[in-house]
Amino acid sequence: MDILLPLFQLLYFVAHFLVSLALSVIDTFQDLHRFLLRIYSYLKPVDISAYRLQADAALIKKIPEHIGIVVIGHNVNYIAHLITVINWCVGYGVKYISIYDAYGILKQNKSLIVKLLDSGSLGFRYNVITHNVDCHQIKDCVSIGVRSEKGCSYPLVTLNLLSLEDGKGNLVTVARRLCEDGMEVDQNKVDSHLATHGQPDPEVVVTVGKPVTTLGFLPWQIRLSELFEVPYLYRFKYSDFRTIIERYSRCEQRWGK
Repeated sequence: MDILLPLFQLLYFVAHFLVSLALSVIDTFQDLHRFLLRIYSYLKPVDISAYRLQADAALIKKIPEHIGIVVIGHNVNYIAHLITVINWCVGYGVKYISIYDAYGILKQNKSLIVKLLDSGSLGFRYNVITHNVDCHQIKDCVSIGVRSEKGCSYPLVTLNLLSLEDGKGNLVTVARRLCEDGMEVDQNKVDSHLATHGQPDPEVVVTVGKPVTTLGFLPWQIRLSELFEVPYLYRFKYSDFRTIIERYSRCEQRWGK
């Protein structure tokens, strides 16, 4: 018995050491994997030509006018991939795009998004819109390959960068403002103070990431939206995007399935 106890203690120590070592190695590989994915996110994904996008869009009966994209968790780091998805939307003729993440990380990276858009396809004008705490719009106009030639008109795309403060926070701010002003409250007055006022509701909202949730996406705009899900932004392929648009065109709602 005197020998067995130290032996068991030694075995326990060795087992504990091996488990700790294995967990440490796993954590190191996970950190390395995240680091490599972050680097990969800044590499420009393969572009689909504008002619291909327009040709594919011509085969679809119904194209949404407004698409919302809810970016969940670490997917906010893949900005280059997000710009690619925006280009797909624009190539299909979508006029309004709302990019939403709860914590406003994409809004903080607005200058990078504008820069990446500015280096993109020719012949589009973007209004990149964010809102301050007083619900006032801050616009950055990006003209991509647009020349000031007489008689030339270029498509105008509205890109909203939104966060939780533009959803529930916006409603709280509007309610406080109307109460302070002592105004009679009606739907038109409330609507006039809301973010994305004057824009159509998004017909399609795509959640990117896990868990599948809208994370407080503007509640007054999502009532009739068709919801779709994509697990990862860096694995969001053009074929996935086309499938979503085709299902929307056939009124096949897919969310949480």
